[in-house]
Amino acid sequence: MDPDTLEEIHGILPRPPFPRRTLRIVGEDGHHITTNAWEKLLRQYGPPENALESRIIDELESLAPIAYVAHRQGHVLCTSYSFIAKNSEKTLWFLPNAYGGITIMLPEEHL
Repeated sequence: MDPDTLEEIHGILPRPPFPRRTLRIVGEDGHHITTNAWEKLLRQYGPPENALESRIIDELESLAPIAYVAHRQGHVLCTSYSFIAKNSEKTLWFLPNAYGGITIMLPEEHL
């Protein structure tokens, strides 16, 4: 059956394209960060990039287990850009990903 017939008979439309987040790998444990979140943190902390990546890896050591528990209970771990409890409008979300790690993103990037 051609797509036009499906649309006419069943109201089936092509799946809308989802905006793909571009991800940056952080460390070797399956962790990622969206490009937008990376750029916001880089503006806050400044170069060099490898120092920021090291800081993120260090923070994930304690935050990743909390993010997994929060996700299993139907919640999202969120912190400020300084990786402490959210207390400002500058918020990061930490969600388990398909790579066995955590993806750090901005709230508006979650689909």
